[in-house]
Amino acid sequence: MNFADAFAIIASTGVFSTAAAYYLCKRFMDIQVQKAVDKHKAVLDQKVASLKTDLDIYAHERTIGLTRLEELRANAIQELYALMIKWQELFLEITATTLHISPVPNLHMQRLMNWSQNLAAIGDKMSIKVRDTALYFDLESYKVIATYGQTATNLGLDLRAATIDKWTAGDEPSLDRMNADFEVARTALRNAYKDEHKNAQDALITEFRRLMKAERIAKPNA
Repeated sequence: MNFADAFAIIASTGVFSTAAAYYLCKRFMDIQVQKAVDKHKAVLDQKVASLKTDLDIYAHERTIGLTRLEELRANAIQELYALMIKWQELFLEITATTLHISPVPNLHMQRLMNWSQNLAAIGDKMSIKVRDTALYFDLESYKVIATYGQTATNLGLDLRAATIDKWTAGDEPSLDRMNADFEVARTALRNAYKDEHKNAQDALITEFRRLMKAERIAKPNA
């Protein structure tokens, strides 16, 4: 028996006390309130389900985004590290204790010019790569990477300025003069490496290890 049937029976029999009226009104209100609550709950459930779906989509997109960023950063680190090794190998060749002198003057002159050009060119490539990959690193990492790139570039430019730029600025130099200029320039390069480039290189390697999670940075007083 529902509310309407009960009300009809009471009304037809003439029995309609104040208590009955109160009960029926209260029952009616309870039913209406429950209906409103059920409707509101259904709406909330729908909104919660929709929000959960949106959050799942956002989390998925964020995961994909982070994974892609980590991939780009890892590739950038590999490329930058490869350029660093290439620069280092050429540096060691140029600053070797004994510099191999070709018995063919023209070939030796060309070798000296190639050394000067190539070291500067690698530094330029490093600077360009640092610029192009800047968005993949946070500010602190970028500063470390950029410092090394700038140092490598400057040392290469200094070597070129003291050699090939000097030789092409005036009359064609003799082989003896080129040897003398190159010896002075490579000695300066070796000294500069000890003073500034080595520190920048060590900092770069440490930062790369940290970024690749191969080394944990010790906390002060840890």
